[in-house]
Amino acid sequence: MNRGAGRVCRACEPCRQRKIRCNGERPCESAYCQAHVSECKYRTKARIRGSLKAIMSHSTEGENNLAPSYVSSMPETMALSATDAGLAGGGGGPELGPAAPNPGPRGNSSASPDHSVHNGITATHTAPTATDSSQLFYGASSNFAFLHQVHRGILQNAPSQDHPRNREVQEGGSSLDMFMQRTLFFGTPSRIDAEVTRPYEPLQHIPQDLARSFLDHLKDVCLFRLPFLTPLELESLFHDLYRDDDGHDNSTMLPQTKAVFLAVLALGALCTSHTNAAEILITKAKYHVVMYDNAVTLQMLQFSLLMCGYQLDMGRPNSAYLHLGVACRKAFALGLHKETASTIDSEEILEAQRATIWSLYCHETVTSLVLGRKSALKMSDISCPLPKERPELVSFCRLSIIIEEAVDKIYNRRSESLLQLYEKAEGVHAQLLHYADKFGIASSSTGHNIEKLDCIGSLMLHSWYYLAVMLVFRPFLVADFALRSNGNFRHEERMWLRQACRYAIDAAQDSIAFTNSMFQKPDIVSTKVRIHGFFFDACCNVLLYDTLSHPSKYTFNLEYIQTSLRCLNAMIHDGLWGY
Repeated sequence: MNRGAGRVCRACEPCRQRKIRCNGERPCESAYCQAHVSECKYRTKARIRGSLKAIMSHSTEGENNLAPSYVSSMPETMALSATDAGLAGGGGGPELGPAAPNPGPRGNSSASPDHSVHNGITATHTAPTATDSSQLFYGASSNFAFLHQVHRGILQNAPSQDHPRNREVQEGGSSLDMFMQRTLFFGTPSRIDAEVTRPYEPLQHIPQDLARSFLDHLKDVCLFRLPFLTPLELESLFHDLYRDDDGHDNSTMLPQTKAVFLAVLALGALCTSHTNAAEILITKAKYHVVMYDNAVTLQMLQFSLLMCGYQLDMGRPNSAYLHLGVACRKAFALGLHKETASTIDSEEILEAQRATIWSLYCHETVTSLVLGRKSALKMSDISCPLPKERPELVSFCRLSIIIEEAVDKIYNRRSESLLQLYEKAEGVHAQLLHYADKFGIASSSTGHNIEKLDCIGSLMLHSWYYLAVMLVFRPFLVADFALRSNGNFRHEERMWLRQACRYAIDAAQDSIAFTNSMFQKPDIVSTKVRIHGFFFDACCNVLLYDTLSHPSKYTFNLEYIQTSLRCLNAMIHDGLWGY
């Protein structure tokens, strides 16, 4: 057998790193390169395989031959060395180009930057039930992956119990257990027994006055997240649900309509301390649509969106991601992303369709970002215009478009060097600054559309904006920590890296400070939004990691972390008796 006949000596870099066969074409036949044509590039120097005897005899010489011309050019090109590879850790995770050997001295192996390369984490459920997921993955932009990086920074001098650290996906069970995040990683369990609630029994557990309270809270707190529903529609649905005077459910609503409204009430219940009541309502809502899983209707799509919001507030991010996937498929099946004359029945229906598809786009984009997973709906898929009558939705759509581009440039596309990644991040940051100027982020004196947003909408807009800035520059915190751990880094050579780290730290501190100032207002209901816990978590993780890299900042960062804890204590807590 002639082994050399089918050999391709100039394999492209993606195939070489994945250790898969390459046919040498441009682009090659691999599925990844077919989808990412610009990344199908070949090695600087073709790898010539010699015989085993030649490899053994010249191994020492080969290790010392480090291509001096390539290494000497590193100060200008910043070609990714083993040191630069550290930025691809759990918080950074962008896939980078070929690694050049590091001729400099190395620290201990546990702190060596090249051991920090991984893009995401996975964990296995220790004792899953029939309804649990046995194993889940979260990508580089997720809090779980960055928290794993924090865990490794804390234990950098301890004996490593991890799997080999140069893998793209790391086992994150140890960090989840250390920070008590395993329940959130797999999703908090249901608080009620599904057998207790019957599918079609009256709502005697939820009296009419309590349901009215839930609806009022939803209109005050969550209506900006549900732009496809109007207050008048909600009032009409409420009266249809409770028709008789004694407060019992006596409605004749269609199952899909009833499920949507019960999910609305469940979201409103989460704005109060009645968490168990919310679980009962959402369970009943799911019962009503159990026969309509495959129904391609606008209401079923909206139900999936409501389920996503509910599961995020309940600490079940994986479930929220799955519901969004279902909603995206139904949107494509319904043709909601392609506005045609045949879909236009009336101006009201048209506006509802536009609001639904763009709301789905926003939820899918930001949820995929914070979980580090692929998004199923891109801006390029949508051809219908933005709903101009809903300024809150338009502002979130504009931010989501920038976030989609940031994910593509920072986390999905390969960078040849750390400096090149910084240049991409600066480009995204410039767009974010322009957006902040237009919508008045962190400033009441600027912004063309700030007067159109209510207080709670403005707070959520600020929170997502600051999170976007953090996730754009968080990889550079990981790079800075890896370089410091390596012991051969001088900041005067990379002042831009210091600036990138400052952007991430400032965004975390500004987010905490702004939210705290909004919590101090007596007439605002921001303390009833449970998703604030996620934003505080992301900010505190960044500040903790900064403290590990710069111990002198401990006191300063601690003040912001303590402020976050005070804000968390001011938020809604579960009632003493569950209701």
